[in-house]
Amino acid sequence: MADYTIEDVFRQHHDLLEQVEKGENLQALVVQAQAVIEQARRMGRQIKSQQSRQQLATIAAFWAKYVFDNTAFYPETLLYPLDPSAPPLRPAALAFDAGAQAAPGGAFPIIGLSNGAGILLISITQPVSGSVVSIETPFTVGGMYLNLRSTHRLFVMSEAADGVGFVLTAGFAPPVDQRQGMWMSEPITISKPGTVLLGVCAAVSEAAIQMMSAAFEANSPVEGVPDGTLIFPRLCVLTLQE
Repeated sequence: MADYTIEDVFRQHHDLLEQVEKGENLQALVVQAQAVIEQARRMGRQIKSQQSRQQLATIAAFWAKYVFDNTAFYPETLLYPLDPSAPPLRPAALAFDAGAQAAPGGAFPIIGLSNGAGILLISITQPVSGSVVSIETPFTVGGMYLNLRSTHRLFVMSEAADGVGFVLTAGFAPPVDQRQGMWMSEPITISKPGTVLLGVCAAVSEAAIQMMSAAFEANSPVEGVPDGTLIFPRLCVLTLQE
């Protein structure tokens, strides 16, 4: 997955404006607006130009008002702090065709962020990306989810430089009939110092849940994108210190 750019945010913004003008499904538009807000906020880590940061803040505020007008909920719009030395963050949203026939492993076909029947949004808001954590000190990981089903499970993963990941937590299961909300992991302890890239795997089939649970129990690596999963890599960067 390529690194996300400010041009991607502008493209999402304009694409969503066109969809709003067409009067498409309101619930889907609200979800997509929340995804655009989160992407704009995350670009704050990489963008130094005050003009560009103002453009991102304006986009986030615009869609926050749209979300509030339709849900009475005003989302967070503050841009993430500038930290160009940290590895670039990746998109926090994946679009999938919720009405399509699932693949053999249970995964939904991935389509463009700006169209399709649904957007699965997974964010990590705790700990704040760029935080320093002491090794052997337990910490929890949590954030927001949209369009997650009660039959799905979220697993926190670490990402190595070669793309191999390790499962750090048992699966989080959202409450029944609550397809958006906040999620939180059990405490995680990492014993080695250095930079850690955290991401999330959404397992959407029973076989994928069993496979990810087994990888967690055995502390075995996970390569690529297993059948029945949607991978959200590099959502958070931590520095582990002694």
